Amino acid sequence: MNVFKSLSVVLFLASRNLIRQKRRNILLGFAMAFGITILIVTFSFSAGISDLFLNKYMAMISGHIEISIDERAGVKGEVIRDKERYKNLLEKNIDGIKYVREAVGTWGRVIGIGKAEGLNISGIDKVELDNIQGIYQVKTGSLEDFLNSENGAMLYEKKAKSLNVQVGDTLQAKFKTIHGQSQAVKYTLKCILKGGNLFQEWNLFVNLEKLKKDMGLDFFETKKLQVILNDANDSIAQANSLHSLMKPKLAVIEANFKDGKFNEKILLAGPKTNGFFKIIKGQYQANNPLEAIVSEELAKKYQLVLGQPHRFNYKTKYQGERNLDLKITGVFKSDILKGNIVLLSRKTHFKNYYDHLPEDYNDFSSLAWQSMLAAEENIEKEWRLLRRSPNAEDMMVKFAELNKYQWKGQALDIRTMQEAGSQMLQLEQGLNFLVGVALVVILGIIVIGIINTLALSIQERRDESGTMRSIGMSRFELMLLFIVEYLLLALIAGFIGVLVSFLATSLLSLPEIEATSSMSLFLYDGHLYFLKNYLVISFFWMALVVVTVMAAFGPSYKA
Repeated sequence: MNVFKSLSVVLFLASRNLIRQKRRNILLGFAMAFGITILIVTFSFSAGISDLFLNKYMAMISGHIEISIDERAGVKGEVIRDKERYKNLLEKNIDGIKYVREAVGTWGRVIGIGKAEGLNISGIDKVELDNIQGIYQVKTGSLEDFLNSENGAMLYEKKAKSLNVQVGDTLQAKFKTIHGQSQAVKYTLKCILKGGNLFQEWNLFVNLEKLKKDMGLDFFETKKLQVILNDANDSIAQANSLHSLMKPKLAVIEANFKDGKFNEKILLAGPKTNGFFKIIKGQYQANNPLEAIVSEELAKKYQLVLGQPHRFNYKTKYQGERNLDLKITGVFKSDILKGNIVLLSRKTHFKNYYDHLPEDYNDFSSLAWQSMLAAEENIEKEWRLLRRSPNAEDMMVKFAELNKYQWKGQALDIRTMQEAGSQMLQLEQGLNFLVGVALVVILGIIVIGIINTLALSIQERRDESGTMRSIGMSRFELMLLFIVEYLLLALIAGFIGVLVSFLATSLLSLPEIEATSSMSLFLYDGHLYFLKNYLVISFFWMALVVVTVMAAFGPSYKA
């Protein structure tokens, strides 16, 4: 009870002293509140920029996690042949997915009225527009008209001006399909967007499904798949986990050998090397199209004549049945491969496997399958898994090495926005560093102010301190009095600083800003963007209180 009474007296006296020393306390409290305000406003602005970079711009460009397949050493570029399979794989193995989108785009020449520009033609649909609201600000036209028109197009005002077009005008785009053919498509401009930053303004947005068709992609194909997470900070860990789970299957086609009296189940495959089999009759040229060699067992069983074409038939996953006419040019013998096996040239095998995906196989009980699995390291797989890259520079080196190797299959890469946009993220890290420096500087100034102010206050209040000691106040209670006094000041000043920072961020985000493309990187929906993190704000407030108490301890102890 005495302890409680003693604390009550200390609290009362500390409150009274705050009021009595109001000029000095108001100045110190103002400095504390101002410091907290600057910290919260600066951090909220930095957090807003981080959110824009990570969850808006980088998510829009590369997604948080991206899976891409580079086909035939860049001949066809990036194309995913079975999008549903990989989409299901992503959804099954990655936690916290917000949505998965198809990333389809190509560089092309866009012709307006008397003028032309090179632009990135990007496919977009309603799902993506709904998930990135605030990024696109309409100047003229409407997003609804764009979405409801198969041939609709949308671009930024700067490019609309340079192409000399308005809403309702016709644009013609020329680009290459995935097969290397030239394509010319007419679009009607339905929407012009405001502003646009360096990453946005070079895009002509068109209907996703229409662009896929124009680029030669089938309904089951896409360019790349991108994952948008609820928490962008999980992207690297999730990508690493997914990468460790990726295991390619053998690129084997299970077919029927139907030719007159023949009706046999056989396996078509592409060998990686020639070292595990021996040609005992005829010849094998690894790069000749529409040529194949058969196993010794198959040749003997049906007395196959070299140089004659034979028809093979297999079921594809999406395109019905596929007939494949091959000329048998040789017979092979192998200690590993046994049974009904036909080896194709690399070019023939990959072309048929990728362009006409075979049905998934489930029964591996046959002799041919058992020997194929035993020779797994010598048989081409559906893709080659590329290593994870730490940054954009290493990613470029990785693909340069792949193209130099001229591998004719598919190369699968899993990357995150941290690698693809490492240079952009360096800017975000720099801003966070500046906020940390500001925190240290501001708290340092507050500490110096408290020590000086309290030392001066104690010097002026020596008589008061002596009187309190003479009427029975202990040394500890006197020290506690000064500490509680400044503790209360820090709590009040911190609270006022938080309120003022909220008001300041609200006022600063009100004006709509007409900005250059570089300045627009820092804007959201045409306004300054502040993202409040209440846990961090509480930390700043408590840090002020703790630093104040620590700074007050020395002078109070001397008192």
